[in-house]
Amino acid sequence: MPYKTLGRVYHNGKKYGVGEEIQDLRESEAERLLSLGVIEGEDDHSEEEVYLTPEEFKAIKDDAKRIGYLEHIGLTPAETAADQLKQYKGWYDPSR
Repeated sequence: MPYKTLGRVYHNGKKYGVGEEIQDLRESEAERLLSLGVIEGEDDHSEEEVYLTPEEFKAIKDDAKRIGYLEHIGLTPAETAADQLKQYKGWYDPSR
């Protein structure tokens, strides 16, 4: 099953940009990348997307994952983690 990247992914020696397709993943590889939130499967689209709270976003320590998440929601990531958190807090609306 093909998967689409939600952030920048480096997997098996290859770099994938946001929105690129990754094919031929073993189930264990797909599960790991899905749990990291950096890929989605073709059937993963739901009508209502659930967004991280600012506290959950702050807890993301991996720069690539945090940047990928901001790009996924349509923001251009700021330079520092602190500025990215401010950026996310400004974007976040709990009623989404």
